[in-house]
Amino acid sequence: MRLLLLVIGDAVPDDDVVAALHRHADVERLSVPAERAVIERVLAGADGRRLAVSADTTGLHALTRTLWRLGELADTPLGLVRSGADAIAAELGCAADPDAAADEILTAPVRPVALVRDDHGDVLLDEAELTPWEGDTFGVRAHVDDAELVYAHIERLLVYASIDETNGGRVRARTARRREGTLRSIRGLRRLVGGRAVTVSCEPARLVIDGVAQPRPQTRRTWWCDPDVWSIYRQV
Repeated sequence: MRLLLLVIGDAVPDDDVVAALHRHADVERLSVPAERAVIERVLAGADGRRLAVSADTTGLHALTRTLWRLGELADTPLGLVRSGADAIAAELGCAADPDAAADEILTAPVRPVALVRDDHGDVLLDEAELTPWEGDTFGVRAHVDDAELVYAHIERLLVYASIDETNGGRVRARTARRREGTLRSIRGLRRLVGGRAVTVSCEPARLVIDGVAQPRPQTRRTWWCDPDVWSIYRQV
């Protein structure tokens, strides 16, 4: 078995998993920044090898977004190597035991995973945060599917991806405000509201997607969830 292990950004892969992979496969390990151009060059040299990745959410976002824009995401299953900063592998139920994790990456069947996308060509694996571009609040109108979530001036809006294929994937949202250093839901929105799509129109806002700040103010964005868009190696 030939395996290409990508370590993206500041991720620190589990040494025991990496050692187990080396015992059972011909592994090339490459450390790359979470930058599209670099990731594209590395993928071009994969040469048919099985692909494994160790990355935090920002790094995995960079990889899936690059594969999506290349039109290769559906045909490139990923083996997820857990690291201390990675929550996606845990959410998707990937094995935690080192030997089981290595066996999963090398021998498990392909399992589909949902993907949250948006109307600006981006993807969302974990969380998007909208906050005022200027001042303390901004006007927002947001819907989850056909239900209005909020139509008011607020401090922030949070959108979450739920990509586990067992529920076909969902996108969820809530408003929140910061008080004494912690997030607290505003009255009437104490729980997440989930559905297939979240639509937002707003006054100019700062948008951070999976830890990546967008360079310009945003005034509208729609996220939706499609099932079975990408895939991972995972036991049942």
